[in-house]
Amino acid sequence: IMDGFPINVEQAKFLDDKISKYGYQVEKVIYLNLSEEESYRRLIKRGRPLHEGSTELHDSPERIKSRLTIYKEGEKDVLDYYRQKGVLVEINADQSIEDVHKDILKTVGKG
Repeated sequence: IMDGFPINVEQAKFLDDKISKYGYQVEKVIYLNLSEEESYRRLIKRGRPLHEGSTELHDSPERIKSRLTIYKEGEKDVLDYYRQKGVLVEINADQSIEDVHKDILKTVGKG
């Protein structure tokens, strides 16, 4: 699963269908469970422009809140879908980057 995809169950099922045609299946879904407050804080720090040369921010408070709202709308159903398939692994992403990295490595058997 890629960052920001799938955002709804239909996309998750589409992904399953497409990769199964090549003889693969989703074995693990790592969910970096980050609180909305921490997500907002990290995105604000990033301060990325809307496009190169723009003074308008892609990571403005309004845009961040909008993106988080959209994400949260589909998140529960997608997580439930993968939880029911037995492939969901949740990692506390509110911790340090180093600790998140260690937890991911443990999940994939490298740590």
